Amino acid sequence: MIASPLRGGRATKPITQIAKILLQNPQKHTPISPPTQSHHNPPWVLQTSVYSTQPSKFPEYEMPSVTWGVVQGRKERLVSRVIICDYLKSLGIVPDELENLELPSTVEVMRERVEFLHKLGLSIDDINEYPLMLGCSVRKNMVPVLAYLEKIGIQRSKLGEFVKNYPQVLHASVVVELVPVIKFLRGLDVEKMDIGYVLQKYPELLDISLRGL
Repeated sequence: MIASPLRGGRATKPITQIAKILLQNPQKHTPISPPTQSHHNPPWVLQTSVYSTQPSKFPEYEMPSVTWGVVQGRKERLVSRVIICDYLKSLGIVPDELENLELPSTVEVMRERVEFLHKLGLSIDDINEYPLMLGCSVRKNMVPVLAYLEKIGIQRSKLGEFVKNYPQVLHASVVVELVPVIKFLRGLDVEKMDIGYVLQKYPELLDISLRGL
C-alpha cells in the first residue's frame, strides 16, 4: 500500500517516493509526441485523376491534369500558411518551430486556438515557450484533455497553470495515454482524491510508458 501525502497514520511509502522511483528510469519515459504533418494525398488529386488528360475535340472543355491539381493545392496551402504565420507574428508569437507542423487551413481557426489559450490563462510568452501547442485542435485535443484533467481532480482554476508547466499534455490522447497512467497510479494505491495533487506536483508522470511494467 502507498499512502498519499495528504493522509496520515499509515506507515507506507509517501507519494513523492513513488514519483521519484517512477521518474528515475528514463527508459520508461516516452514523451508525448506532437502531431506530425499528414502525408495523405489531398482529395482533389483523387478527384481529378479520374478524368482523361488526353486532348479532346473540344479543348475548352478539357479537364485539368493531376499535376495541375497538385500544384494548385500546394500553392493554396503555401498562401494559407503565410497568412497564418503573419497573423501569429502580429501577436508577437514566433512561428519558427511550426515549420514542420500541420497548421489549420484558415487564420480563423488559428485565432480560435490562440483565444482559447488566452482564456485558459496563457500569455504570449507562455505560448512562445512551447508554440507547438498551436498545432492542437480546440475541439479534438484541448477540450477533451482539459475536461479529463478536471475530472481526475485538477481544479478548473489550476488548469492553466498545469498547461504552462506541462504543455505537452495537450497532444495526449485521453483514452490511449492518460487513462492508462491514472489506472496505473490507482493500482499503486494512490487515493483517487489525491491523483490531481500528485499530477500537479509531478506532471512528468503522464510521460510514463507502461510497456514492460
